Amino acid sequence: MRIGIFSNLERDTDGTAAKTLSSVLKGRGHEVYVWDQLACLNIDAPALNKNDLAKAAEAIVVLGGDGTVLRIAKECALYRTLIIAINFGRLGFLSEVETLDELDTVFEQIEKGDFYTESRGILDVSFGGKTYKALNEVALARGRSTKVIRFAIKVNGSTLNSYSADGVIVCTPTGSTAYSLSAGGPVVAPEVNAMIITPVCPHSLNSRSYIISDDSEVTIELTKSDGETNLNIDGDDLLTLSEGDIVKVKRSELSAQFIRLKKYNYYRKLLAKMSTLG
Repeated sequence: MRIGIFSNLERDTDGTAAKTLSSVLKGRGHEVYVWDQLACLNIDAPALNKNDLAKAAEAIVVLGGDGTVLRIAKECALYRTLIIAINFGRLGFLSEVETLDELDTVFEQIEKGDFYTESRGILDVSFGGKTYKALNEVALARGRSTKVIRFAIKVNGSTLNSYSADGVIVCTPTGSTAYSLSAGGPVVAPEVNAMIITPVCPHSLNSRSYIISDDSEVTIELTKSDGETNLNIDGDDLLTLSEGDIVKVKRSELSAQFIRLKKYNYYRKLLAKMSTLG
């Protein structure tokens, strides 16, 4: 099997985990590739950029937290490359493996075909003639100004609501345990075909999240901004918006494919991860 290694060196600081993983995979007869940012580790394997890594590999092992998964998930979705995440982060909602000690057992199961794939939906975010991909969420958020921004939201062309707030989040069920949760949004199971719209610190006594069908198109118009307003996708500030700008969000044709072992249980993982937050 052709397997890529994508590691967060801020977590795996000396590259020990990536080197161990490479050794285990080669020992089991797999063809190994590494992300070119790991070339400094001198692993004996072709070093490729993110796009080429996802294109060359049948599966990519991610060493890091959920943020690291987000950095490669869209490339994997483009080529339908499978993802298996080993948690080196704080929470690891998307992870399948918690320690390197499990590697041989995990890959023995994979080699036997004793796993299934879980599809996670992706959003298409359209602005300024370009389309961006989001596995977790797209957010409009005020910048350094303390003044609220104003925006209007439509779903399939019909007005849903208008807000004065710090921002708004449109997320997938995958993203419902991320920024949206911190803003008071609901947790939505990954198999639910939905998008969640959550205002951030709205100046209102009755603003709540909306859960809508993921075959909808959400339109967000920035109607008032006295300072900087950012368009943020999966945690990265991409662009600065101006009054009158319109952002459109809909379900993408692409999806991220995660390897899940037979023991995987979303609700057990949710309870375990959320309990660590207090």
